[in-house]
Amino acid sequence: MPEDFRLHPEVTRARKKIEILDKKILKLFKARFKQVSRLAYTKLMMDMKVENPAQEAKLYKKWKK
Repeated sequence: MPEDFRLHPEVTRARKKIEILDKKILKLFKARFKQVSRLAYTKLMMDMKVENPAQEAKLYKKWKK
């Protein structure tokens, strides 16, 4: 009978590392959202447009790579 790979120590270690990375990613997304919210608020208070199509295009191009 094949070994149950779900219980294999290497699988368990890999899953734990992924869990740690997921927590870090979520923490970074929360921090990013907070900064985006602050920027939007600042722009609104300064009567500026919140959207910036040039900046959005730049980010999209960067992320696409």
